Amino acid sequence: MGRPGWQPDPVLGQLATGKLEFEIKSTQPDAQAEIIAEIEKRGGKVERDEKALGKPVIAVVLAYPGPPAERVDDDFVKRLAPFTKLRKLHLPSGNVTDEGLNVLANFKELEHLDLAFTKITDASLKRLESVKTLQSVRVSFATVTQSGIAALQEALPNAKIIAN
Repeated sequence: MGRPGWQPDPVLGQLATGKLEFEIKSTQPDAQAEIIAEIEKRGGKVERDEKALGKPVIAVVLAYPGPPAERVDDDFVKRLAPFTKLRKLHLPSGNVTDEGLNVLANFKELEHLDLAFTKITDASLKRLESVKTLQSVRVSFATVTQSGIAALQEALPNAKIIAN
């Protein structure tokens, strides 16, 4: 039976008979654990998808900025890049600019984005036009123009764009 020298794989045999037991451990790379701790230290909240494998982070909500040392800036936003399953991102901060929002390309499932009080410009709104999963975008008191907001609304007709 079979080829000479061939041995059945014991793992496949266990799998076929239903006797293979394994454990999936939810591990976070150190970078994710560090940024989660920093988010929580700043009074923010992280939400996970408890039903998905690995329980990925799906929401990061930061409150209106507190003292200057706790404010969110571009470097902080860039550190969110590992959270590729984000659906909700709330970044109301005067220190976030277009540069910090380059990280949005990582978030293919982003639905809700709050950029109130940021220093983003129409350049960021232009980049958001390609994020077709967006359902709501808040840019109140951000440094964007009415024409930039109108262009974003036209590109994302089903999204709710909230401005001032």
